[in-house]
Amino acid sequence: MDDALGNNTTGIRSIHELRANGVSHSFTHEISSLLDDLEDGSASARSRRRSALLELATKLSDKLFVHRFVEQGFDQRLLASVADSVDPIVGFTMAAVHAFMLDADVSEHSIR
Repeated sequence: MDDALGNNTTGIRSIHELRANGVSHSFTHEISSLLDDLEDGSASARSRRRSALLELATKLSDKLFVHRFVEQGFDQRLLASVADSVDPIVGFTMAAVHAFMLDADVSEHSIR
């Protein structure tokens, strides 16, 4: 009888859970796409890298966005993608990103 009722399944999820999962998936996909553009180190991708970083920096001006960004570990991926950049525009934009993170009161570990 238990098998017929479906007790082995996770059950029906509420509309709120489904929406939250959709928002989370959309956030993850959007940030991953921007970081993929940043990780393209080819010379022909310089404009795309700059645009992606500027878009990301604009989004990071929102404190809630910063907290979600850091909670999902995207901050480490961002730093790794621009660590060896000598582009002055990337350097300046990363300074703004760090300022937004400091303003949002994220953990000290993330700031380091």
